[in-house]
This record gives sequence, C-alpha cells and structure tokens, in this order.
Amino acid sequence: MDSMPKRRKSKDNPYILSKNENNNLYLISFKDGTKTYRSISVTKEIYDEMDYFERRDLSQMNEYDRHTEHILLDESSLAKKIKNKPISIEDDFINTVTISKLNAALNKLPQIQKKRIIQYYFEGLNCYEIGRKEGIAHQVIDRNIKKAIINLKKLLKNLK
Repeated sequence: MDSMPKRRKSKDNPYILSKNENNNLYLISFKDGTKTYRSISVTKEIYDEMDYFERRDLSQMNEYDRHTEHILLDESSLAKKIKNKPISIEDDFINTVTISKLNAALNKLPQIQKKRIIQYYFEGLNCYEIGRKEGIAHQVIDRNIKKAIINLKKLLKNLK
C-alpha cells in the first residue's frame, strides 16, 4: 500500500489517504467517534477529490501562515531580522575599550606567545599549520597557546 507523502494537516482533517494503483485499491483511514481506527475502500474519483481537498487545504494553511507572519511584523521583530544591525554608541565604546585592553595585554606577552596567538585567533591558522610553518610539533604550539591564554587572562584581570 502506497501512503501519500506526509503532509501538514489542518486539525479539522482526520483522514489519511493511501493507495495501491496496482490493485486499483484506494483507502481513506480515520478514527471514528469512538476513537476506533477505520479504513474505507473508495473509488478513484472520491480518492482524487479527497487528495485535491488536502492539497487545497495545505495551500490555504501556507498562505495564511505567510500573511500572518507579515501582519505580526513590528519594529522589534524587524530589528531582529536585520543582519547588519547598527551598533549602539555604548556597544561601540565597550568594543573599543575591550580591544584596546586586549591589545595592551597582547603587547605584554612574550614575543613568541604573541605571534602564535595572533596566528591562531586572528589569521585563522590551526596548531598543525603553525607548527609546520615554524618546524616544530603541533603539541608544542597547542601548549604554548594555552599558556598564552592563561597569561592573557591574568594580564586582563590586572588591567581592570
């Protein structure tokens, strides 16, 4: 028995359509008033009408959802949808201060740690690539970056 593709249904549509075209068998299944599962064999014409009803119903639900979404849009929901939101003055100030503190802390790191942190976080290289570039094992780079992060945390704490 071939089941119809799973469709989103209205809560008012309790029917499940299935067909087997090899045997010319068309079924409509549903739960009756006593919540008993029933199946009825119907003609192809009735089956096609029920299928048409389901597709039309789905189309109306989709159209309703699209219109409802547009009706519900207001300033706050539109602002959430903006990809490149303008940065507020406060956020811009906080970002500037944070970046300047980070730069100050980076400048206080040993030169090798600073170089590796910059390559790892700002240039997007991984430990293997940095190790290959410097001719040393990636484990050494990994440990060095972890130490640098610990040092940065300490330096940033002292800068507050």
